[in-house]
Amino acid sequence: QQPPQQKQQPPQQKPSSSNPASNNNNPKPSSNNNKPKLPSSNNNNNNKDVPDPTDPSVVQIIPPRDGGLNLSFKNQNMQLKLFTRWVNAFLYNQRGISVQDLQSEFTDGLLLICLLECMSGKTVPGFVTQPLNNQDKTKNFKIALTFIKNWLNKAMPPTDYEKLCQGDIDTILDLIWALEYRFEIEDKQFGNAVGIGAILTWGQSVVDQFAGAQITDFTTSFESGIVFSALICYHNSNALNYFIIHPDEKYENLSNAFYIAESLWGVPQLLDVNDVATDPDTISIIVY
Repeated sequence: QQPPQQKQQPPQQKPSSSNPASNNNNPKPSSNNNKPKLPSSNNNNNNKDVPDPTDPSVVQIIPPRDGGLNLSFKNQNMQLKLFTRWVNAFLYNQRGISVQDLQSEFTDGLLLICLLECMSGKTVPGFVTQPLNNQDKTKNFKIALTFIKNWLNKAMPPTDYEKLCQGDIDTILDLIWALEYRFEIEDKQFGNAVGIGAILTWGQSVVDQFAGAQITDFTTSFESGIVFSALICYHNSNALNYFIIHPDEKYENLSNAFYIAESLWGVPQLLDVNDVATDPDTISIIVY
């Protein structure tokens, strides 16, 4: 049965200004969100260098953030918002920290260390709690990447520590994407597919059960909101009435889907409706 062509309103309540995650870049800032709340006992202000724990071979494992092409300004900005919100999904819920600007707040390594502590539930030892120069900041980044290697038993790809200390946004986003990929995506399995392929294959197997829904890629297939609606109905058939959703009402479909996913399952609203409705960024859709 094909969805009827008349344009009707889904019965689910639409997001409103009272919804704290609706169209906000970040959760409500805490009164003390400039520095992570880290234990002072981890202080390590000596001048001893830390070996670089990265592995050049990992570059071949992690897909490039830009898909091998230069990102458009729109999709670069879409990724910036996505990864800021992804970081805040851990930091704000557990530490009351809300990152407003990755470019300026990520440069001393402390934010990354705090993120890793929230993600792992473990303590990162030996970092410099009050980094005064690039040497201290680089040490913190190396300590963080060493922790990732020991925690996940996976090395991270090489990074430019000087650019991290300078707040180069591409280097920062590359690092966060590598962490996200190794932490949440790489080990996914569905059938014979793994990683991103597993996410694609699983999604296709789900939405093929719903008339009018089809996934051929991680971009235009998601623009209308039909696929997101099908994924929601697969997990909870009472969440919305799939058969009155019209593909032309993409802004409403997307808004409702993001709101329902957060309301029912706590899925943070990492994406903006306007960004997804027209030529969305592939990495952003994969992460969400």
